[in-house]
Amino acid sequence: MPFFAAATALQPGTIDTSETAGIIAFQNKRHYIYLGIKLENDKYVVFVERTGSDDHDGKPEVLATSELSIPKPETVYLKIVGRGDKYYLYYADEEGKWTLLKPDVDARNLSTHIAGGFVEAYVGMYASAGHENSS
Repeated sequence: MPFFAAATALQPGTIDTSETAGIIAFQNKRHYIYLGIKLENDKYVVFVERTGSDDHDGKPEVLATSELSIPKPETVYLKIVGRGDKYYLYYADEEGKWTLLKPDVDARNLSTHIAGGFVEAYVGMYASAGHENSS
């Protein structure tokens, strides 16, 4: 069974309410799984978003959200772990304790069989101003 883990650290202090930042497993703009952070009501929220599901006609679907326990963390850590066609999405703050935000995310939407193309998904950092308006 294929296995991978990818993590990043970010300093969210400059994110405003129109921006997001995080880590993404990306096949194309209609097929991805995104673990990000955003600012809502003066609090940082970690979220998981997926596109490419037949149930949502390719539109983004928010699978999970969690407000950070530290209101203004200096650093936030994000991690995607892949085990076969399931992804596990984690976050941690300065205290370093990983929290599983969403287990068993179906990642078949990233396969070439579903998404098309001829290469598998890439994993990398992602940031956007107006992310919610770009889909």
